Amino acid sequence: MSICINCGAQMSDGSKYCPKCGFPFDISNQRLGNLTIEWEGQWMLIDAKVHIWADGNKIGSYSFKKGFEVTIPITSAQMKIGVKCSIRSYQPILRMNPFEDHTLHLIYSRITGGFDFILNDNSGKRIQ
Repeated sequence: MSICINCGAQMSDGSKYCPKCGFPFDISNQRLGNLTIEWEGQWMLIDAKVHIWADGNKIGSYSFKKGFEVTIPITSAQMKIGVKCSIRSYQPILRMNPFEDHTLHLIYSRITGGFDFILNDNSGKRIQ
């Protein structure tokens, strides 16, 4: 059995299309895209660390104050990204075309103390 990278449904090994969403199974000739996660940084007296995960796998720890940019491969059409800084955590599920490059802009609200994001496709169009 195989797993559909678009919706996560189980597929028979001989299937050409996903039985649930119709996504083509033979993607050997297509390049999967990359997700660039950007954080512009936030002024603070101390420099906390921002910890990033993708689908449960730790990507790294970065500067809250200085900002960062990290690029990771897109593994499916729905990826769960984890962001944690101090006691605040945020775990959005990103829905995107796995064969295109995307940019995730992290946003921090000083009012609520929470994170938010803007997800853009490779042409700069906002998706989420």
